Amino acid sequence: MSKHDYTAFDAELLAQIKAGRNRLMKLEIHKPLLAMAKPYCDPSTNEWEVIARRLQVLRQTGKIRYTGTVWEIITREGR
Repeated sequence: MSKHDYTAFDAELLAQIKAGRNRLMKLEIHKPLLAMAKPYCDPSTNEWEVIARRLQVLRQTGKIRYTGTVWEIITREGR
């Protein structure tokens, strides 16, 4: 089984956070993002789970952080 390339999906996810869709609820109802997530779904996974997983990957790689309320982009200055 080959690994998926999430480059375009992650870039769109970051763009949406930067545009103010910085809560999971806002991201999971954004139709273009849901459409991009669909190819990564399998029978046991739906679109919002793909979004939630990618948010965690972006957090773990230091690109975003969760403030307890919203997701934020981490810049070089640390904010």
